Amino acid sequence: MIANPEADAVVSSPPGTSVVPDRATRRRTRTEQARAEAEAVAATQTVMQGILRALQGAPRTHEGQPVSTMLTVADVETIGHALPLLPHDIKCELSALLAHVPPAPPAIPFREFVAKAKPDYRWYDYGDRIHDRLMDVAEGRLQRLMIFAPPRHGKSELVSRLFSAYYQYRFPHRWVGLCSYGDDLAFTLARAARANYLAAGGTLGGIRDETVVKQFGTGHAGGMWAAGAGGPITGKGFHLGIIDDPLKNSEQAKSPVIRTKHKDWWQGTFYTRREPNAAIVIIMTPWHEDDLANWLLRRETVGEGSYPERWHLIALDALRDTREPFYVPATCTLEPDPRPHGAALCPERQSREELLRTQQSVGSYYWSAMFQARPKPQEGNKFKRQWFKPLKAVPANLEAIVRYWDIAGTDKKDAAEHDPDFTRSVLMGKFREQLASDTGETGNYLTRYVILDGSGGQMSPLRRDDHIVVKAREDGAQFGALNVAIWLERDPGGGGEERTAAMLGKLSGFRARAEPPLGASKELRAEPFQAQAEAGNVYYLEGDWNAEFFEELCGFPYAAHDDYVDACSGAFAKLAVTTLDAAALPVVLTYQASAPIAGTLDVGEDPTAALGGQGAMFPGGVGLIG
Repeated sequence: MIANPEADAVVSSPPGTSVVPDRATRRRTRTEQARAEAEAVAATQTVMQGILRALQGAPRTHEGQPVSTMLTVADVETIGHALPLLPHDIKCELSALLAHVPPAPPAIPFREFVAKAKPDYRWYDYGDRIHDRLMDVAEGRLQRLMIFAPPRHGKSELVSRLFSAYYQYRFPHRWVGLCSYGDDLAFTLARAARANYLAAGGTLGGIRDETVVKQFGTGHAGGMWAAGAGGPITGKGFHLGIIDDPLKNSEQAKSPVIRTKHKDWWQGTFYTRREPNAAIVIIMTPWHEDDLANWLLRRETVGEGSYPERWHLIALDALRDTREPFYVPATCTLEPDPRPHGAALCPERQSREELLRTQQSVGSYYWSAMFQARPKPQEGNKFKRQWFKPLKAVPANLEAIVRYWDIAGTDKKDAAEHDPDFTRSVLMGKFREQLASDTGETGNYLTRYVILDGSGGQMSPLRRDDHIVVKAREDGAQFGALNVAIWLERDPGGGGEERTAAMLGKLSGFRARAEPPLGASKELRAEPFQAQAEAGNVYYLEGDWNAEFFEELCGFPYAAHDDYVDACSGAFAKLAVTTLDAAALPVVLTYQASAPIAGTLDVGEDPTAALGGQGAMFPGGVGLIG
């Protein structure tokens, strides 16, 4: 047999000679090299195709932008590594295009950028804390940031004019979206940011007309655009989105139409323009408890299975108030403020004395919102919290009880988008208090009212109906089903008559009735209840529902919602016409709003039977209403 020198591997060689690989080894080596070349070429396939289409006169892919400026820094690096592996003609074309891509500026810290862009900028103590969180945003450690600060303290200068420019300078291949309450202000902020960006050494390119104020390009496939909050931003995206004061003044803040427009814009326009892992920064002077920022914070706690944004909040009050905490949802965090109580935020700009003068001039409503970052409902002239007297237990001599429901005809989906009225109910009782007499005579009584419970929320019709049935069972279990009159305001939505009839069917066995919405104004309907409250004749049972209840009641008619007011007006109207039997025996009742209900009650079942025959708690049927 003839030996094949290529097939027989050399096992050993004399010193100083090399080992010759066999054919299989050489074949594997060539295969691995070919695979590596193919992978390198495939890595640039998409970019190459776009460039070649441009070279061949194909339509531009980004508003007429030259394709070379659409390459990101990473694209340039990828092509640079792959150039040696490409065909000669493509290599020459790519090299020529890459020569026109301006070099990216070096990464520098924010403070160094500010020193280059605006050498006369002065850093204050509170600015240091904002700086640290902005750096967290730039470096990807923080994606949601809210900054509340009083007027004329430089928040727009630091964030909208300087940080936006720094972010653009540091990441020229990314996009920044800058929004404010109107196009004019947004364009002004973007123009200032562009000037700071150029002053620090940034480059322009990629947008045909660089004199336009709506946007500018960096020459690295990135840039900045500006738009008014509530306006269109179709076709634009952002890696950093900044919303700077979406409300112009108190008139806009008090307008439900404007506030709803901002919520719609957030959900349907702004939020949908995020690039992957985009950061959002909201800076504003809080105007209203239902403005965009406070609405977003409230949404952090809505519903099971939700996906919170997890905002980090920097709340800077003009005069430090350590007694009243800021509202921070459990999913969010609050930046610590080391100032002692009463200290001015920035004495160099506004001293404590000047701020106190401002407080006296603008009044408590605007001071609390704009300067202390704690917006509250404007105190109404209808109800005062001090009129209502707290009780820790239910009065022992209740003679009539009404649960009145103010129905909202909007489902949860619409509620999430438009934040309309709530479905609310109050459980109100009526009792008599004996007057003391110097002669020891009895028989003189004063009629009193007590609010035993408040409940409700924004929910779908199905959930609302279930909630009404649950409350009926709770009331029946604790007071006796026949002793609680249930009144429903007819559903004002489409198909309301049918839904109301169905609801009454679910309340079979309870004393439930419905009535159409009253035509009189809310203020007029509330006057009888208001008069009794002002006279000191209304009590309330202490409970978790108190805070929301009094926020609506005492803010009426300026608060965002007034559904508790309507429920109180309806319940009081039913109790006021009830005739009390002077011979009625006092009935001892216990009431625990959070106590579990023993057993279950099926719809249509006799509630008194399910409750062990305890329905007749009021002797002689005293106080039966309706």
